Amino acid sequence: MENFPESIQSLLQHPAVQHLASSPLASNLAHLHASYLNPSLEHIKESYLDPSLTHLRLTYLDPYVVQPLAHLLASMPDLASVLVLIFILFVSFKVLDYTRRAVMFWVWLTMRLVWWATIISLGLYMYQAGWAKVARDLGFVFNFLVGVLEQFGRGLEESTARAGERSSRGSWGKP
Repeated sequence: MENFPESIQSLLQHPAVQHLASSPLASNLAHLHASYLNPSLEHIKESYLDPSLTHLRLTYLDPYVVQPLAHLLASMPDLASVLVLIFILFVSFKVLDYTRRAVMFWVWLTMRLVWWATIISLGLYMYQAGWAKVARDLGFVFNFLVGVLEQFGRGLEESTARAGERSSRGSWGKP
């Protein structure tokens, strides 16, 4: 009341206003305001939510979920260890999946960087060397690859011929 101006303070001190403030109607309005119009959610939580959750827990959760699980786990310790092992397995698979994803991210990032570095370096080489030198170098690389493939083909034919000779002599290698 100290924050109000003097005119309002004198009005609030009037006997008629004091009589209205002490009436049952005013106390009911104050109760309704505190119950329903109060902006604080703490009152709603204490009045409605906590008793409802307590009722839900006592009526359904404890007798039908918590107590049977507690009895089952207490009577069969093997089941508890199996459940712990399943939980540990689940968590370890999650960790391994996360690790695999992290490793694959870095592998793909490295492959992309190498790919684009190769493309850019070839482009720079072609720009700096000129088309004539690039054509000569491509011819050299092509001839080198053809020679390697021919040598590989000859080696493959020779090994196939030797394998054919061994198979014609029999499985024990008799002369």
